[in-house]
Amino acid sequence: MEENKEIKKAMDELKQLSQDEELRRVAELKEKAILDEKWHELV
Repeated sequence: MEENKEIKKAMDELKQLSQDEELRRVAELKEKAILDEKWHELV
């Protein structure tokens, strides 16, 4: 029974890390889009 709790905890942590990674990627893409837009305004 204890093993199942540990597995569930590990899976929950993995899910949280995956969500954090996805949010970081979205933020990176948004930042790139903003920088590209500003660059095009200058040209």
